[in-house]
Amino acid sequence: MKCCISLGLAAITLLSATAARAYSESLSFRLSLSGDVLAVAKGKANSCSPVFWQASSITRAGNVITIVSTDQGGGCFIPVEEQSYEVVADLGPLPSGQYEVAWRQVPQSISATLVTATLQMPRVAKIFGGGQQIAHEGYPLPRPFIVRVVDAEGIPVAKAPVVFAPAVGAESGVRRDKFGFRGFNVAADLATWGAKLPQYTLTTDKDGYAISQGPLYDPSPAASLYGAKVQLPFPQNVETFFSVLTLVDWQVQNIGGVVVEYFNESLDHYFMTANESEINLLDSDAKLGWTRSVGSFAAYPLERPREPSSVPVCRFFSAGFTSHFFTADPAECDAVVAKWPDTWTLETRTAFWIQVPEPFTGLCPTTTQPVYRLYNQRGDANHRYVTDRAIRDAMVANGWVSEGVGPDRNVMCAPR
Repeated sequence: MKCCISLGLAAITLLSATAARAYSESLSFRLSLSGDVLAVAKGKANSCSPVFWQASSITRAGNVITIVSTDQGGGCFIPVEEQSYEVVADLGPLPSGQYEVAWRQVPQSISATLVTATLQMPRVAKIFGGGQQIAHEGYPLPRPFIVRVVDAEGIPVAKAPVVFAPAVGAESGVRRDKFGFRGFNVAADLATWGAKLPQYTLTTDKDGYAISQGPLYDPSPAASLYGAKVQLPFPQNVETFFSVLTLVDWQVQNIGGVVVEYFNESLDHYFMTANESEINLLDSDAKLGWTRSVGSFAAYPLERPREPSSVPVCRFFSAGFTSHFFTADPAECDAVVAKWPDTWTLETRTAFWIQVPEPFTGLCPTTTQPVYRLYNQRGDANHRYVTDRAIRDAMVANGWVSEGVGPDRNVMCAPR
């Protein structure tokens, strides 16, 4: 096991701050565990003053580094009270030596001397974790979120900062689907829940593990993602996701499984599965192109006790469409087998177990919620299954067709 790694610099010397302001200002530097150098301009403002925005360009000529920020906000920061700010620029790997660094944004500039040493540091390569669980509103999660951070050689990385937060994504902050939703039956804006949604940053232990007992952030019944990612100064594209269902019926957690939704951006296709082996494969192999989407719902897997009125769900695959199709209607399952044997291959008649709506009214039992099936109306024939009527309506407005029985047109009934 690799030992602890110092993030300290050999020396940092501030040379000048050309603009006199009513706040303290400095240019400092820190190293990430990848060996890249990060420049950080930070200070406190208590009067109207220019702000150093994110770097728009970074150039290096020999040992002279110039960072230029483009002022995107009018150049005047008027705080109600004293506030701190910080901007970071990634200078990339630097060999050992002394560097003169200037951070410029008209009308001011900050300069400093940076002395670095050549460091051999592990690059974070993977964060293992993810999963799915069923929770009950008002109660703690049944299990904590557990992740493990390792380097390129598979060796655990200690003291890595990991943030756990609702649907946190590396690129966009909050992961949403292509229609702007961050989950099924959730609040449109995370800010709605205020103090219920703190972002918890934990540090991995000597074995690379971080454990979080995250807060429940959506009313039941709801489904959404909880994310864990490695924060700066580590690479930001290392992340994993947990699919969390918040249900009304506390007893459901003892009998239900989770059907997890995935999305393939290059295909523009949705897929869902309750199979743990498939879930582990899709989560671990980025080359397959599937990432966790925002949705999921509860069902009854084969290996657990099932609701007496539940039925098995047929699952088909089309190699020509690179798409799957699910139905809980045995007549529809048989019809697909009979009519399109060369297009749709029946993979299983028991993908999972689910309850079904009354065939004429489309009503679901009171302990369940409707599952809507949407068809994309394209030559690649893809379907999506959602429990959120608002998502269904948004997709219909974007050209998808809602398929199902009764006035509400739903195809399954999932525990709520």
